[in-house]
Amino acid sequence: MERRDFLKLGGSTALFAAGAGWLLTHAERIETPLDRAMAQARRNGKPVLVLVAPPPPVGRAELSKAFADALDFGGDELLLAVLLAEVVCATAEQVFEIIGVASTPNDVGLIEIEGEALHWRRIDFDTRPVFVTGADPDVRDARNAEALRSALVGDDALLTRRAQSVRSARGDERIAALDARLETTRRRPWNCAARSNTSTRTACGSRA
Repeated sequence: MERRDFLKLGGSTALFAAGAGWLLTHAERIETPLDRAMAQARRNGKPVLVLVAPPPPVGRAELSKAFADALDFGGDELLLAVLLAEVVCATAEQVFEIIGVASTPNDVGLIEIEGEALHWRRIDFDTRPVFVTGADPDVRDARNAEALRSALVGDDALLTRRAQSVRSARGDERIAALDARLETTRRRPWNCAARSNTSTRTACGSRA
């Protein structure tokens, strides 16, 4: 399976899981994928990257494809940044229940956890199909990849804060691995040019 197909499959699977949780919560209150991601994030000292999925039976192909395309465009550096968060799909209703903020389907946002306080940061992520907007797909994917990267690892200060949060949550057992990951990210400055096996992109939104 090619990398792009794998990413799309992963995004679709997560969206399907979110839909199952949405259906069940209307019968009785159970633990949702967002509940589990929040608990895991507290244990690991991480934020939660939330893809706000439309409730069934509305399709979620646009959100899944846009997220997969951004990951594919961003390459290993973006995947590394995403590993610093718990990633989950949830409905707007579930987001409101957890943090009390309004979101809309196809939003992407970050829940920062500071003790008992929760902070929602909406990420400027465009899920609209390019055939609707008329935009160059490379431009859209580059902007989405940069928006994710900026929210997760915008600068050294933010990376350091992420590391300190994990130290506080997990102690010394994972510090060496996290420090190595952080140092690798610092040594490889972000370049919005794509890492693609099928084409060469020389700048944001341009192909060679």
